[in-house]
Amino acid sequence: MTTESKTKANPDYTESAVNLINPPEVKVALDLYHQLEKEKTELAEKLEAFELFNEYTEAMKKVQEQEKLVRELVETHGSYQDIETGAYAIKQKRLSVKFLPEQVRIHIPAYAESVIEEVVNGGKIANLLKDRLINKTQVANIAETKETFAFIVK
Repeated sequence: MTTESKTKANPDYTESAVNLINPPEVKVALDLYHQLEKEKTELAEKLEAFELFNEYTEAMKKVQEQEKLVRELVETHGSYQDIETGAYAIKQKRLSVKFLPEQVRIHIPAYAESVIEEVVNGGKIANLLKDRLINKTQVANIAETKETFAFIVK
């Protein structure tokens, strides 16, 4: 196995990057960003060496364990609420509603067409393409492309 195959290659964003011209102003700012990230990592390593960090980590574990115990007790004994002090240990019921298309067709047929939407499963289309059961031209004919943007800073 060569060193090249062991090392994970950096991704190439050429196809999806907008206005990829590598301006020097961005390079300067990115270099500073990398330096600040390095400094932050070094400070985190130094922080770990301090006793206070270890105490904080231990306290966080205790808080998580206690919260787990409180949840278990609420399950066993019931919810607790003290509005005056703002102390709560509540198991809250939340309802979400999902409308069933077949029931809409039965019970409100006059409005069924206007409230029921068809959806194509994009993941299954991708699998058909991957398995070469359909081709890119067919996909282009059935797809609408919407352009969105995201920033990648590493």
